Amino acid sequence: MARVEGWRLLVQQFKALLLKNLLLSWRRRFLTALHLTSSLFFILLIFGVDISLKSRRRTTTAFRDLPDPPAVPVDPILPCESGFFIKSPCYDFIWTTNSSSVIASIVGRIMQTNPGRVIPDSKVIGFKNIEDAEEWLLQNPLRCTGAIHMEERSPSVIAYGIQTNSTSKMERGSYEDPVFKFQLPLQLAAERAITANLLGGTYIDWNVYFKEFAHPPVDVFSVVAVIAPTFLLAASMFGFVIQMSNLVAERELKLRQAMSMMGLLDSAYWVSWIIWDFCLAFISSLLLVLFGMMFGFYLFLHNSFRLLLCLFFLFQVNMIGFAYMLSGFISKSSSSKTVGFCIFIIGFLTQLVTYFGFPYNVSFAKSFQIIWSFFPPNLLAIALYYLGRATTNEQDPGISWENRKVCSFSESDCVLTMEKIFVWLMATFLLWLLSAIYIDNVLPVNGVRKPWLYFLKVSYWTGASTIQIKDKPRDGSRNYDAIDSSIDEKKDEDVRAEENSIKTADANSMDKENVAIQVRGLMKTFTKVSRKGLCWKKTDEHHAVKGLWINIKKDSLFCLLGQNGAGKSTTISCITGVLPISGGDVLIYGDSITSPAGMNQIRSHMGVCPQFDVLWDNLSGLEHLHLFAQIKGLHPSHIVQHSMDLMEHVKLTEAMHVQAGNYSGGMKRRLSVAIALIGDPKIVCLDEPGRDLENFTAHLTISKQIGKDSCHKDFQKHDHSLIFSVILV
Repeated sequence: MARVEGWRLLVQQFKALLLKNLLLSWRRRFLTALHLTSSLFFILLIFGVDISLKSRRRTTTAFRDLPDPPAVPVDPILPCESGFFIKSPCYDFIWTTNSSSVIASIVGRIMQTNPGRVIPDSKVIGFKNIEDAEEWLLQNPLRCTGAIHMEERSPSVIAYGIQTNSTSKMERGSYEDPVFKFQLPLQLAAERAITANLLGGTYIDWNVYFKEFAHPPVDVFSVVAVIAPTFLLAASMFGFVIQMSNLVAERELKLRQAMSMMGLLDSAYWVSWIIWDFCLAFISSLLLVLFGMMFGFYLFLHNSFRLLLCLFFLFQVNMIGFAYMLSGFISKSSSSKTVGFCIFIIGFLTQLVTYFGFPYNVSFAKSFQIIWSFFPPNLLAIALYYLGRATTNEQDPGISWENRKVCSFSESDCVLTMEKIFVWLMATFLLWLLSAIYIDNVLPVNGVRKPWLYFLKVSYWTGASTIQIKDKPRDGSRNYDAIDSSIDEKKDEDVRAEENSIKTADANSMDKENVAIQVRGLMKTFTKVSRKGLCWKKTDEHHAVKGLWINIKKDSLFCLLGQNGAGKSTTISCITGVLPISGGDVLIYGDSITSPAGMNQIRSHMGVCPQFDVLWDNLSGLEHLHLFAQIKGLHPSHIVQHSMDLMEHVKLTEAMHVQAGNYSGGMKRRLSVAIALIGDPKIVCLDEPGRDLENFTAHLTISKQIGKDSCHKDFQKHDHSLIFSVILV
């Protein structure tokens, strides 16, 4: 069957994976919509906080633009009950000296001529001197808004003084200024009455007006600059956790492993995820900026649109790279939420520290700034701080795209420009991405691990395969002679003869015309580890496969029979590269499974049906076959017909458009067998393909001309209750 190779294979796999991501996102529409529009919810919260803060300062004009402030008259003496801090019963004012008839008449005039309200006698108390008045004030705190102290020095000279509480109070978002509310009205009333008295009781229209200087808003506090970093970090956590969970879930459910066994190129895998996540990040960032403009925040309206879009896009891209790297250390998708929550808490704390000046200040060493900049939320915090300081008022022009290379005019101690922040975000993304690829190769959850310095080997870049000529333990492997000797006595004569013939033969002299697979002393040991404090200690070892030596000829059916725990699945997992071997080697058409390059070559002509079904619940059966056929490298012109033929063979034609999550267990098993047979591979490994022998032999007739009768004849002497795995070559 015709296949594509080279860069054409890369492009075909990339398109297939991109389509897979698109289909999965579409069928998880709610989660995708939440990812893209989560910023709207947090922008709405920022808007609510901003409105709340503005309502608390609605009585002051300092935060408003006043080109022509109005003239405000001084109020009359207000009832004492209007004071925020006054207790009942209270008095409008007290006065001294009550021994003077002139002063008493002046006080009476104040009470009678108070504009809009005559002050009753019960609301005023007179004292003989200032000492008595202060003694009363000490004994009756917060029961009087002010005091007038007058002294008749001559018939034409009357001195006076005003005594009030100068403490400002706030109640329900309103500020009370005692100077304007109590002191000035009392002072104006005293001056009006004293002047009228000196003029012989003539009525005087005595009014005083106050007018502010014209001024622009003096708001130096940007709500968005302070709380937006935390809120927008929370918004980006949706994409961060979703992406990290997707990567981990594909490994946990062995979906990544299944694609790798079909010949998936690592480059196609990573490029497909990067392009897809870049698209989601761009849409999410664009919506974020538009939402901010829609709610009228100066930060979004006055700063350059391109600058904001670039900032939020690069930040989300950086968080994606950070998710790629962290996913290499996580084995359970459920742990992604915990990791995401921890990142958010750490980011919240570091953003607070960043807002208060550390370490992006000329007073801190450059080394602190470099270390601090490796954590993406810190870069977002300082960028929004600069953008917020540049747009605190409606008149502020903000930062334009052309000025991204210079510091904001409002920051004299600026150590970063917007362009430097962009460079940091791009550079750290590349660092996270390369780290993720490296970790994925040297610390895989399953599969053949590459050496720590694999990228320095020529074979990695050229793709050349290697053959392990002699059966010698690899670095770090153990000596299994004791294990061999302990089981040697239990071996049958034919098994011992097979082993001896393989041992005496050189790998290069293997009969490649007849032998497809040669297993040379295959061993697999699982080690149990216990933890005590911070130390890990090996406590037990289980030898699942102990020195297996077999030749599997071409055009043959090789079956592994045995009870649960006999090592059948472990052997097939080692042969297919799912599990790293502990000793020995397996040569498949001359390529060694211990070589990553050799394993890539082996997977190009191998089909695998794992022990447990590895399927996407949201993809249909036909979509599974199309995806794996493209990964396998089948020519596009053959994929549709080949997939339809396979669906017909496994009797899933009527359900081929049904999502796999709705399949029964038997239907899923048949679909897994069909996937293993894509492209008519040279080798097919079926790990427990069916518990029913009739069902199993029906599967075999799909790709090989082995009839049911011959299969029954081969197995009729065995106990059919045994579980078996099959290697078909």
